[in-house]
Amino acid sequence: MCMLHYRLWRLIPKDIAQTTPGKAVGFMFIPFFNFYWISVSYLGLSKGLSEMLQHRGIQSPISHALSITFGILFVIPASTWEKEPTLVVLHVLLQCVVGILFYRSAKNGAVALLEHGKEETQERNDVM
Repeated sequence: MCMLHYRLWRLIPKDIAQTTPGKAVGFMFIPFFNFYWISVSYLGLSKGLSEMLQHRGIQSPISHALSITFGILFVIPASTWEKEPTLVVLHVLLQCVVGILFYRSAKNGAVALLEHGKEETQERNDVM
């Protein structure tokens, strides 16, 4: 997950990105600060990729709501529900499903960006 997160952040140019890819991932490992940073990292990733897609005229498939939801579920520990084991399992499953959906939408946006970049490169080569 961290490697995918880092690589997605690398697609966002420095003038658009809120932070660097290394900070986006690395700061999530700082105790207590990570509660704040997760929201910055995930929401910043979805906003940055969406802005890149809009800038290139591609419809954005990235959901900001999923990034916020994933951040909230990540911050709320499953142990919160320790008195009810069923809720722990549901929390973990929900976190997994939301995480998969978020990264799937981010990956689809990244693929659209990369394919658009290939098309532009091919058009330039055809002109020359």
